[in-house]
Amino acid sequence: MTDGMLLSKATMAADYDQTVLGTASDPYEALRQTRPIVIMDEPHRFRRENRAYQTILDEIQPLAIFRFGATFPNLDKSGKTDYNNLVFNLGAVEAINEQLVKGVAIQYPQDTTGETTRLKLTNLSARKPKQATFHNLNTGKPLTLDLGESLSVEDGAFAGITVEWIGKTDNPAIKSGVTLSNGQVLATGDTLAARVYSETYRTLMMQQALENHLEAEWEDFRRATKVKTLTLFFIDSVEFLPRRRD
Repeated sequence: MTDGMLLSKATMAADYDQTVLGTASDPYEALRQTRPIVIMDEPHRFRRENRAYQTILDEIQPLAIFRFGATFPNLDKSGKTDYNNLVFNLGAVEAINEQLVKGVAIQYPQDTTGETTRLKLTNLSARKPKQATFHNLNTGKPLTLDLGESLSVEDGAFAGITVEWIGKTDNPAIKSGVTLSNGQVLATGDTLAARVYSETYRTLMMQQALENHLEAEWEDFRRATKVKTLTLFFIDSVEFLPRRRD
């Protein structure tokens, strides 16, 4: 569950026309009844003082919270890392000594055309109405979006990408910015290229990844010490289609 879904009252606090576990008719209540243990990935996105962490405590009421990640937030003012009942700590030196570090190669498909819509975040208003203003670097025209509005009005390649939040972010490097529906956080001055989100670019990326993976896997297979070859895709969004009611 993402922090965005966790905070969605429309989804999590809605009173549905069905029940689970006997009596629960909304997701918050159903989760509470399971007496859950929460495993929190990327804990820097769930600072103790932010709404997402407080929602976990108030609405889900877990028996315990385990924070698992490589980056932990700092405590306010003191600057110390926010550890609490630290169970295990694997540092960079220990990881190298134990041969736990993976080799990673990052690849991007070559942009053969160079033609793409580029949007630069130029201004944001965290006060109501919350709005984000982008500058189309191709046409020179501004684009102002409210919460929930899609970037696809400027280019169809941005389909499914909406402005989810404007203001304070959970990214420690960006205090105030724009959070998109795919989890991407933008600071003023950041630029988006539409081609990265297009179906054509994704197809090219997968074709190149498959070819490179098979080549790397064949080399790793012939090693004296076997190495498992993995290929990861970082997707920009998941667009849910409405359920049919026949």
